[in-house]
Amino acid sequence: MGDAHEITLDAVAFDTVRASPRATVVPRKLPSGRSALAAVAAIRYDAAAFKIQAPIGAGGMGVVQLATQVALGRSVAIKMLRAEHQTPQNVEHLLAEAWLTGSLEHPNIVPVHDLRLDDAGHPLLVMKRIEGETWSDLLHRGQPLEEALRILAQVCNAIDFANARDIIHRDIKPANVMVGRFGEVYVVDWGVALASGETTEFAGTLPYAAPEMVSLPGLLTPRTDVYLLGAVLFEILTGEPPHLAETVPQMLTRAFVSNPAIPHDGPLELCDLARQCMQREPSARPATARVVRESIERFLEHRGSSSLAAEASRRLAELEALVKSPRPPLERLYDIYGQCRFGFSQALVAWPENLAARQGLRNAVRMMVRAALAHDDARTAALLLNDLDEPDEDLVGRVALQQQRDADRADRLKELARKNDPTIGQRGRTVITAILGTIWIVGPLLVNASGFAASRYDALTACPTAVGVLVLLVVLHFSSARWRSNMNVGIVRAMAAIMTMQIVVSLVAFGMGVPPPTFTLFKFAYWAIVIGVAAAALEPRMLPSAFAFALGVVIARERMDVRYVVNAGANAVFTLNALWVWGRVRSRAGYPRAGRPAS
Repeated sequence: MGDAHEITLDAVAFDTVRASPRATVVPRKLPSGRSALAAVAAIRYDAAAFKIQAPIGAGGMGVVQLATQVALGRSVAIKMLRAEHQTPQNVEHLLAEAWLTGSLEHPNIVPVHDLRLDDAGHPLLVMKRIEGETWSDLLHRGQPLEEALRILAQVCNAIDFANARDIIHRDIKPANVMVGRFGEVYVVDWGVALASGETTEFAGTLPYAAPEMVSLPGLLTPRTDVYLLGAVLFEILTGEPPHLAETVPQMLTRAFVSNPAIPHDGPLELCDLARQCMQREPSARPATARVVRESIERFLEHRGSSSLAAEASRRLAELEALVKSPRPPLERLYDIYGQCRFGFSQALVAWPENLAARQGLRNAVRMMVRAALAHDDARTAALLLNDLDEPDEDLVGRVALQQQRDADRADRLKELARKNDPTIGQRGRTVITAILGTIWIVGPLLVNASGFAASRYDALTACPTAVGVLVLLVVLHFSSARWRSNMNVGIVRAMAAIMTMQIVVSLVAFGMGVPPPTFTLFKFAYWAIVIGVAAAALEPRMLPSAFAFALGVVIARERMDVRYVVNAGANAVFTLNALWVWGRVRSRAGYPRAGRPAS
């Protein structure tokens, strides 16, 4: 490869490109050792062999005429030089093209039927008439990608065939490809083709040129034609040749540097193929046109997979926008993710090596894992991680952390449910209530029978029982945590407070010398008020006990002599009432049963 200052065009070539950037530059040096005159002299003159009818195409130096081959009665195309270009050099160029093209018998190279002279003795190149149009016209009308790629694959066939015979086309472009009415594809215009080797003169079309074509002297090899195939693929993807610019020097520089901006929004396989073909160093390009063709055919085979991946990618973009929106609806979120996952998965089923589908699936999964974590849904996030084909340490760590938080939250909720389960300790609560109730019922009756009620210490009779109950309650409070629930702790604390207050009031009443009858009435009223308040605030089913003590106040006031019997009766109502209420509790709505209640 030469240095930058070696990039050059002669004056004629420079003017040609400046006038029309897509025009072919023809070398001025003769491509053959034979002289034009000697070649023309060997051709037999036969004016009646062909009947020329009308021009069907024109180039820089020549024109193509529609004609009839009289002997076979078929239409042919005849290429001839314009009158003003009938020079020995141009004649030899035309003859060289005829000899070279005639030697390349291939379905994708236009057949040469004959080489003749016109009535003025000028050479005529007789070729197959192609009823169609140039590929460039089809591309400019917006030819579908798949159709263009199938044409390019056939062009690769022709170039591979020529390269195998050590012939470099060096002017591959859509304008030099003809497409017939029935899909036939022909590579034409082999006028600047030559054997592989070193060249000191630029020929070809500058917007497509390989670096070695503009850095002179340049070594042309089959990889030069591979570059040109990549340049044509670039035009298919972008709509323009890679080196097209406003000025000739700019195009020369672009061709020499060979760093075209390959789009990133096109099919990944094709963009990579174009990039590989247009590497600046020939050794970095695919070795042959056949390799290029095989890559195109693989893409066409994978076209269905690529279409699925492309559609899934559009859904992925929609998913990303929805995830970034405030408060995205979960149902819609998972619906779009399901579409993404299905599309990418089906694309991978059709073509397991589809890198775009594989990466798209990874991105979709990662996006949904993060969305699940944002909603504190570690379970769903963990399930989604199973869709990743390779672990993501960051997401795995975040999911594990969220799972630990969820486990801690579940433990707290479980403990809260247990504490709010009124059935915890239900059996033990019933037994203790029955025992205490028996003591409260029997105690007053024993005091009444013993005659102690008539003594001045009558106010202290409730103290021993209250102290015993208080001690039992303290023991219960600090015993096994199995029975502890909000209800049990509340009952223990409330009863402890009531017993403590009863002991204090009894001692104060005794110290102040309050008469026993008065203290008894006060004690009944105290219990009626305490139980009434508890019934109104917490448990309405305890109201019968409050009424029983209130009734005790009325009866004891009229019959003070039976006050201990009335006390025993009120205690009996309270005990039965408590057994009925505390023995029939059920789990509250919204809290699961915490398990079998402790004794």
